[in-house]
Amino acid sequence: MTKSIKPSAALQVLTRRWGTLGKWRRRLVFGVLAIAAISAGVAIYVKFTAWPPRLVLSVGGPIAPLAFSPDSTMLATSGREKVTLWDTRDGHLVKTISTPGVDVSEGLFTPDGRTLAVSGFHFKEREHKNRLDLIDVDSGRMRASVAAPDGGYGIDGVVLRDNGRVARMPARGTELRQVIDVDIVTGRVLDDRLLAYPVSKFRGAITADGRFAASAHDHLPADPSKTHTILIWDLDLDREVTHWGVSSRPKTMVALAFRPDGKTLAVAPFYGPVELWSITLNADHFQRGPQPRLLSAHKPNYFPTHIEFFSDGKRVVCDSRWMVQTSFSLESLDYLNTRRIWNRPFLPANELVILDPATGRRVGVLNHESRPVFSPDGRMVATNPVPPSSRGFFVFLRDLSGER
Repeated sequence: MTKSIKPSAALQVLTRRWGTLGKWRRRLVFGVLAIAAISAGVAIYVKFTAWPPRLVLSVGGPIAPLAFSPDSTMLATSGREKVTLWDTRDGHLVKTISTPGVDVSEGLFTPDGRTLAVSGFHFKEREHKNRLDLIDVDSGRMRASVAAPDGGYGIDGVVLRDNGRVARMPARGTELRQVIDVDIVTGRVLDDRLLAYPVSKFRGAITADGRFAASAHDHLPADPSKTHTILIWDLDLDREVTHWGVSSRPKTMVALAFRPDGKTLAVAPFYGPVELWSITLNADHFQRGPQPRLLSAHKPNYFPTHIEFFSDGKRVVCDSRWMVQTSFSLESLDYLNTRRIWNRPFLPANELVILDPATGRRVGVLNHESRPVFSPDGRMVATNPVPPSSRGFFVFLRDLSGER
C-alpha cells in the first residue's frame, strides 16, 4: 500500500528542493515558465480573435479570386493559364476554363451571369502583352479576345456599360492612354481611341458607369501644376474635369477607388490616413466637398496597395503590404520570418483593414491576406493568404456578418 502525501507535505518538499536549485537555476525556471505563459496567451488570443473562413478553395497551384456571379452563388478564380468556377454554397468545383498563354488578373460577370470578361497578361505573344477575353460561362469557351497596348502598365480595370452589353477597357501604355469598348455578345470592337489623359505609374479608379476616371500623380514633368494631385478625366469626351491636391505638403497617393454610386472618392496615400472626398460628377458639372473625411487605415510601416468599397458602399477596405526598412529593427527580423510563435509572425506581411466610412472606425482586420473580392449582395468576401502556405495556394471565402 502506498502512503499518500498530504498537500502541505508536498509543498514543503517542493520548497526545500526549490531552495537547493540556486539563484540562476531559479531564474531559468522562472524564465521558462514566463515564456510558456506568454506563448499560451498568444495562442489563446489568436484562436478566439480569429475570423475563420467558411470555405477554403484550392486547386493545387497558384489561385486568386476574380469575381462573384450576380446572384453570388458562384466565384471565379484565376490560376496559371486557367479560370476556375466554384459553388459558393458548398465550395465544390463547377468548371475549369483554359486560357492558354494568359495569366488572368481581373474579371467580372455580366448582369445575366452568362458571360465572364477577364483581363490578363499574355506572356506568349510579342505584339500584345495584355488582352481582354470574353468567356461563355455555360460552355466554358472563349467567345472573343481583344488586345490592349503593348508594354507599359497594362489594363486599368474593366467596367460594363449599357446594362452589361459593352465592356470598357481603359489601358495605359508607357507613353499613352487608350480606351477600348467591346460588344459583349459578338466581341466586336466598338470604339478604340487614344486619349490625352496623362499616364500615372499608380493604378487609377473608374466610375461604375465607365464615364469618369481618377488618377494620382506624384510627379508629372509635362505639367508641374498637376504634381501631387488627383486628376479627374472624362473618358467619353477625353478632357480634364478637375484636379486638386490632397495635402498642403507633398504626399504620394498610391490607390484610389470610387464608391459604387460615384459620390465619394477614397484615396490611400503612402503615409497618413485614408481620405474620403465627397464629389458630384456628371457631364456638365463637378463639385467637391471642402475637406475630406479621414479614416485611420494602415500603420506607418504598411504600404497601401489597393483600396476598394464593398458592393453596397457601406464599407471600405484598405489592402496594405508591410515595407522593409533599410535600418535594422525588430520589424526587419519579422519580415524575414525569424520571429515566430507557432509559425505565426508577430507582424503580418499583409493586412486588410475594413473601415466604416460613416464613423471612420475599424470594423474588421484580416492579417496575412490580400486581394479582396466582394459579392454583389455585400455578404461575402474572397481573399488570398499572404504569403502562400507551404502546403499550397488557397482562396478564403468568408461571411461578412462575422466581421470584427
